[in-house]
Amino acid sequence: MKTHELKCHPAPFAAVMRGEKTFEFRKDDRGFEVGDKLKLREWIPEKTDIGVGRIETTGYTGLSEDFIVTYKLAGRFGVPEGYCVLGIRMDTLTAKNIAELEAELDEVTSERDELAGRLNVYDNLDEDDFERELNAAEIAALPSIELDQFLADLHREVRAVGGVWPV
Repeated sequence: MKTHELKCHPAPFAAVMRGEKTFEFRKDDRGFEVGDKLKLREWIPEKTDIGVGRIETTGYTGLSEDFIVTYKLAGRFGVPEGYCVLGIRMDTLTAKNIAELEAELDEVTSERDELAGRLNVYDNLDEDDFERELNAAEIAALPSIELDQFLADLHREVRAVGGVWPV
């Protein structure tokens, strides 16, 4: 498997980044194969009006993304000799949506903060209070069916030793 660095004009580059364009039509002069990596680099070929009243100069913009070749069509179905159509998908190592990563980070941070808060509470408890808190937390974590069974078993044990079940 090879890595191919390729220039990509701004409009197609933007379409690929949005997931609207999942293919590349290229001159087949590099020996592209399924499994190869394409590093698409946004490139402005000439002084260009980019549509917001600005003219961009020629060259690379600094934006790039890695893609994997998933399919290659060459020499048939209307594809001219010497050219190919490459099916591409974003490289999975870089494809994760930034919003998804931020949400995962927020979730993990919240869990960490919650646990840290619990530990701070437990730091101020004596041994007996800590034991009660721990037991309550274990019971709260049980699914309701398990909790019902747990309470029934506890009730039987209390009665077996002549105790009275609290009301």
